[in-house]
Amino acid sequence: TNNDATLHTAVSGTPDSGPSGEFDSSYLAKGKTFSHKFDTAGTFDYYCTLHPFMIGQVVVK
Repeated sequence: TNNDATLHTAVSGTPDSGPSGEFDSSYLAKGKTFSHKFDTAGTFDYYCTLHPFMIGQVVVK
C-alpha cells in the first residue's frame, strides 16, 4: 500500500540493470495497493522507477 502522497512504483529489478520482468505495479497513487504471487523461492530485488534510490528485496522461501 502506498501511504505516501507521492506516486510510486514497485518494479522487479534494480535501478542499475533495469526491470527484470518479474512484476510491475504500474503507478501507485496514495492508498493504492499492489500484490504479486511468487511461484518460486528466491530473493527478488525491486525499486521505484520514479525514485530509483528507493530499493528493496522480497525473500520467498
